[in-house]
Amino acid sequence: MTDTENPVENAVMRFVHDLGDRRILMAYSGGIDSTVLLHALSRIVSPAQLVALHVDHSLNNNSSIWANHCAQVCQQLGIMIHTTVQNCSTKAGEQEARDLRYRWFTKQVKVNDVLVTAHHRDDQVETIIYRLTRGTGLRGLVGIREKRSYGQGDLVRPLLTVSRSEIYAYARSNNLVWITDPTNVDCSFDRNFIRHKLLHNIEERWPSSRTSIYRTAQHLRQTLSLLDEIANDDYEAIWEEASNCRLGNHGRMNIDKLAKLTEARRENLLRSWLDREGYRAPGSKQMDELWRQLQVAAQDRTVLLQWEDAQFRRYQKCIYLLPQQSTESQPEAATWRPEIRKSFAALNVELSLKKRCNGPLRIRTAACDLIELRWSRGQAQLKPTGYQHQKYVRKLYQELHVPPWERWRLPLMYRAQLLIGMPGVCIADEFAARSGEPGFVVDIEDLNLKQLSPWKR
Repeated sequence: MTDTENPVENAVMRFVHDLGDRRILMAYSGGIDSTVLLHALSRIVSPAQLVALHVDHSLNNNSSIWANHCAQVCQQLGIMIHTTVQNCSTKAGEQEARDLRYRWFTKQVKVNDVLVTAHHRDDQVETIIYRLTRGTGLRGLVGIREKRSYGQGDLVRPLLTVSRSEIYAYARSNNLVWITDPTNVDCSFDRNFIRHKLLHNIEERWPSSRTSIYRTAQHLRQTLSLLDEIANDDYEAIWEEASNCRLGNHGRMNIDKLAKLTEARRENLLRSWLDREGYRAPGSKQMDELWRQLQVAAQDRTVLLQWEDAQFRRYQKCIYLLPQQSTESQPEAATWRPEIRKSFAALNVELSLKKRCNGPLRIRTAACDLIELRWSRGQAQLKPTGYQHQKYVRKLYQELHVPPWERWRLPLMYRAQLLIGMPGVCIADEFAARSGEPGFVVDIEDLNLKQLSPWKR
């Protein structure tokens, strides 16, 4: 790799140096930043390796014209483009539009793909100031990450070391044409206010302030790296697989072990855990209140901290990290043809039947053989495989330590008024496959976990 005198080209060449033949998906709005990145990439990588992604939020009367412009640019460069319309409300905030975009991006990223965005050094500075005004912690003050895992691939920002003025210089020298969104100068948006007013005033007094802020973020990143090493050690020592759970979760941590850490170290671990799983962290006051409740509430009392992204729940002696849960309700009984996958929107679960050589369930799968699904446990009982006596379902859940938030989502499966079992929990002995007999497994998939957007902030 040979450096040139152009900072944009240098940044892009550093990015593609170890890329191999991985597919590149580029978030392409048509603005100057993404236009420059798309052009620079098209000169270095094969057009077949590059795909542009354009999202039309329909917030501007010209949005369809902008989408056509992006398609024309890609046609000229010989690059494939995928376009989608993701409507926002007219009062949509910056975060809502961003969330919609990234949810769609997530669906496009396949195994080993690289999603790239055109964030640059000035975006980094503006992000740090924006987060500072909102009382962010150290993890937020380091700004935008240059690279991280993203779904089945990676997310990379190749231009984070390049300034806005250098991007404009590249665009002019290559006679590029780009879209100018009039909302970019609307200072009712927080980031525009920071860019056009706040930073402008700061630079009048301290001309090198952007460079200083960017350098400070680099120092903070080194500090965060050290804290992450500590958090990783604590995570390895305390995190456990939640083997008692049947539905989606991110493991658990023993509360007594957490209590032995200092307050700062404990919060560092919990925030690192959230970051590892791709969630925004709640505010410090919420984290403090969570720990206060964990300390004072009786062990059989519910302790719950929920925010827009996820939940912490206490069950027995552990705290569990969960995706946002469905609102508890009592679904009506339903029938299921086991050879067909079936989803339940109210529960956000999906059932499927799979044949396995050592599957535990012996059952006929003819089209006429329906399984009845019920969610009311009442006095239901069965004799599970390996047990000597009948067991009430509610008692069985307690013995197996199935968490309360999962119990109402697990269906009871019946055939001819006989209880077959509960997926992921147990099978009644009379429906169990015998040794050497082919059997089935009833899989229950938690769509709360499946629908997560795996992008970290």
